[in-house]
Amino acid sequence: MIHRFLLVTSFCCLLFSCFEKEAMEQADIIYSNGKIYTVNEKQAWVEAVAVKDGKILLVGSMAELEAVRGDSTTVVDLEGKFVMPGIVDAHIHPMDVYIDETSGNLLFSDQLDAEGVAAAIKKFAADNPDKEWIHGKKYGLGTFPGGKLTKNWLDQVVPDRPTYIIDETGHNGGANSKALEIAGITADTPNPPLGMVDKDPATGAPTGFLSETGMGLVGRHLPKRTKEAHKEAIAKSLKQMTAWGITSFNDMMVNVEATDAYFELLEEGKLPFRTNLCLAMNEYTDQVILTAEAREYLPEFVKRSTERIRTNNFKYWADGTPLSYTSLLKEKYADKDTHGSITMTEDMRADALRFLGEGVNGHAHCITDGSVQYILDLIEEAHKKYPGKVGRFHIGHNFLIDPKDYPRYLELDVVAELGPAMWYPSPALELLKEKLGEERANQLWDFRGLMDSGIPVAWGSDWPAGTPDANALRGLEAMVTRAHPWGETEDSWGTPISVEEGLKILTKGGAYALQRENEIGSIEVGKFADMIVLDQNLLELDPADISDVKVMKTIFEGIVVYERE
Repeated sequence: MIHRFLLVTSFCCLLFSCFEKEAMEQADIIYSNGKIYTVNEKQAWVEAVAVKDGKILLVGSMAELEAVRGDSTTVVDLEGKFVMPGIVDAHIHPMDVYIDETSGNLLFSDQLDAEGVAAAIKKFAADNPDKEWIHGKKYGLGTFPGGKLTKNWLDQVVPDRPTYIIDETGHNGGANSKALEIAGITADTPNPPLGMVDKDPATGAPTGFLSETGMGLVGRHLPKRTKEAHKEAIAKSLKQMTAWGITSFNDMMVNVEATDAYFELLEEGKLPFRTNLCLAMNEYTDQVILTAEAREYLPEFVKRSTERIRTNNFKYWADGTPLSYTSLLKEKYADKDTHGSITMTEDMRADALRFLGEGVNGHAHCITDGSVQYILDLIEEAHKKYPGKVGRFHIGHNFLIDPKDYPRYLELDVVAELGPAMWYPSPALELLKEKLGEERANQLWDFRGLMDSGIPVAWGSDWPAGTPDANALRGLEAMVTRAHPWGETEDSWGTPISVEEGLKILTKGGAYALQRENEIGSIEVGKFADMIVLDQNLLELDPADISDVKVMKTIFEGIVVYERE
């Protein structure tokens, strides 16, 4: 009798267990046997992740995930490898990386010295004898004295055809005498509003070096780029970004053609990313979109927003670069009797206020403390004028911020996105020291101060501006060690942060900047199953070796979209 009772009891328990398992959702995929760093403080490490319909169904131990394993569940053995959330690049320009190449223009590495730049230009000119213009990019800031490419240098390389070359930041360019002649730039040409035409201090003649809207004086004469060129350029960048483990990003400079290209790629199943597109409202080179055109297009642009591609974003360049004194400083520049300037007119400011009041998300390029204060004042005015209607604001770059303004980031719900990865000794840093002085230069990219103040911090590669790639692991090593990731200089600079803090910036910080913190940025139940598998554990390495780590797999919505051979 007792034996029969035990048998019945065991059967009932087994039956109940089966019913319980059947009642729970069954996973499509289970990634098991991994060292999975979730970037979720409440459950930092797990062994396995279950995925259902592209989202995370359950995380925990392998034993715990047996509850959601069904007959049709695919189980993937991670073989003990390190796994983390997909990387979120909060500031990148996929179109700009290859648009010159796909448009038939010149593209060369910013790592070339002056001799290498000359050779690249000469070869392109020789290979394209029928091209009216020799145009392309990108020379490094340390390539020429003061970062300036001049007509005298270019005339020796290409004397007989108009030539126009842009630097690695995208904010400056050099034109030869033929290009200046076509653009009508002479000693009598004044600086255009919000830009600069550099002049020889002795003769007053234009040197050929142009900044911000000054670039547009030449740029407007160049052939326009096609939608096909935009689409091809974006597709090439996306392929590389997947290999770097990026699963979501902010494209911080789109126009009509680029926006159309993104939606076509999505329809063709070639967009394994979540992306926010930011319409460029005052692009200064005349190569992307003019302010009047952007203002007219914005209402239509905003309506195109979907879950995968969000378009409810505008972007202004509030300043340029300290190199051309087009960044505003609270105190004067170290090498010139000026505070610098901003690159927004009063009309642009009024437009930005109106857009914020209409619920469009705002983004601004800000390099220095005066420019940052200008944008914070604008946001504060928007909140007062349109209470309850203004969303989270995104300030990009934040090279130099007055610590007195740190509390305003929190009060106004502003994200501080830092990039590009120049957070270590480099030629660019040396130029900034000349312009800003040693004391202010030592305050640049204050990760430690921002994080200690509780300000949400995100990472933006700004690729291709001022950086050779969008490899977040190189950026992580630089922000953690504040030393050159390839050891080209022995010294370090700035205040380091921890690897854990850096990983949070690359993931949750970026998710917050994209206003997708409830969808991505950590490995938690209910979020999208966007993850990357690395060949080494970032938290067990010497931080100086982080840039050597390789992405082995990139997983988007539970599906492997990149696998390293």
